[in-house]
Amino acid sequence: MTPHNLEWITEGALEFIQQNHRKPFFLYMPLTLPHGQYSAAFLRGDPRFTAAGALAKAPEVMPPRESVFERLRKEGIDERNAVATWIDDSVGAILKRLENLGVADNTLVLFASDHGSRGKGTCYEASRVPCVARWPRRIAPGSRIDAICANIDLAPTCLNLAGATPPDNTTIDGTSFSPMLSGTPAPPDWRGSLYLECLHIRAVVTGKWKYIANRPPEQISDRIRADGLESARTGKPRTIGLDGERLRYGANIDFPHYFDHDQLYDLEHDMLEQRNLAGDRSFGPVLNEMKGRLKRHMASLPHTFGEFKTA
Repeated sequence: MTPHNLEWITEGALEFIQQNHRKPFFLYMPLTLPHGQYSAAFLRGDPRFTAAGALAKAPEVMPPRESVFERLRKEGIDERNAVATWIDDSVGAILKRLENLGVADNTLVLFASDHGSRGKGTCYEASRVPCVARWPRRIAPGSRIDAICANIDLAPTCLNLAGATPPDNTTIDGTSFSPMLSGTPAPPDWRGSLYLECLHIRAVVTGKWKYIANRPPEQISDRIRADGLESARTGKPRTIGLDGERLRYGANIDFPHYFDHDQLYDLEHDMLEQRNLAGDRSFGPVLNEMKGRLKRHMASLPHTFGEFKTA
């Protein structure tokens, strides 16, 4: 099992902050957790083992791993949530160091995830992730940004806040949301939709709607069709996904319309994306609008995709 040593990563982050806190600094701290269905087994490994080899001594920058399980038992919380508490300890160590150095009030801390676990490897719910921002001098406690943002917006936001501009040969896909952090409403021209892609799937999402288009190549469609027929004949689970390979993470179980060619979901009433409205004629205008949005998003992209962009 690959070691997930959160103490080791946290120790490196704390050392960086200690060395650079007297001037403006940028710290990117990518955690390897949560992972593997939030398995608590990661905490039961030797804290000296890291991805770079064994340490002579385990880092002592967070509460002991054993205390995570003790706190969970005391509160009656299932140990499957142990990794979340472990991450809380890491974040707490970072915030405490910023506080002790006197820079917490003027330091922006952004906490986000690359994807969710439910629907991983798809354009479903895994594309909706939490993003929490803390900046006492600029952000009012409990405030919320109601706008469509994505990880592509993080780089332009950080550059904007730093008063920097990207190199001329760099393409920036996102837009800075820095004004909204201090309470300014989203501007009228803020994006109305966001483009998503994964495998042979493309999607577009607005505040209310999500449209998903599955357009696998013919040879993959044939494999998917044959696998479906075999499953219907034998009663065995389907095994071929939209990439033509292994069907992973139970996506077809969590999302019953996984194999549908066109999918339309009302996110205000169906956040878990269970009811496909694409076949309902009363939603035809919405479906056409969302297809148009997807086509416009793809216009500037180099690759083709079904009828939305041809060679």
